[in-house]
Amino acid sequence: MISRLVKYLFVPLLAIFLVAAKVDDHPVGKVARIEGTAFAMQDAQPRVLAVGSTIFENDVISTGRKSRLRLTMIDKGSFTLGEQAMFIVLEYIAKAGQENATARLLSGAVNLVSGTIASAKGGSLRIESETASIGIRGTMAWGGIIDEVSQVAYFKGKSVTVENAGGKVELTRAGYGTRIAGPGVAPSPPKKWGKGKIKRAAAMTAFSTPTP
Repeated sequence: MISRLVKYLFVPLLAIFLVAAKVDDHPVGKVARIEGTAFAMQDAQPRVLAVGSTIFENDVISTGRKSRLRLTMIDKGSFTLGEQAMFIVLEYIAKAGQENATARLLSGAVNLVSGTIASAKGGSLRIESETASIGIRGTMAWGGIIDEVSQVAYFKGKSVTVENAGGKVELTRAGYGTRIAGPGVAPSPPKKWGKGKIKRAAAMTAFSTPTP
């Protein structure tokens, strides 16, 4: 009787533990810089983040008020999150020939510099949001809410593609952006951002002091 209990209770629990350990054991980046507070959560277990903290695939990352967080990823790319952001690293594979990464921005703003995944032949780096899917190709870009509307801007590199069920636009000129009024609403045609708007966007992810 006891042996049966061990077989039918312990073995499934061990399997669950091993699956959880497998998820947790896939590091995809580290915290390079932090200002204020930030946390990562996985399997309902929160972790306080500090410089040097490891980021794992499937981490749900959040920042506090007046906080900033910069993540350096395994492919040398980076994500800088503004205050009250929520960001999920869904997949991040940098192995040659298998380059693929997907993250989801649930709230706040992100400034990104893509790494080897986005520049690799056949590689894919995508940021999903409530309103659109953002494809990155060897690029510096920004995404977030300005004037209560989801917006994406391209600053350097190859291109940024923004698409949803309503349509698709490609940003290929530095300093141009698009607005996405809502899920299923086509992204607006690319439009050059003025200096004031670029400054407002940059401030949403900028640290209060220059990079050391």
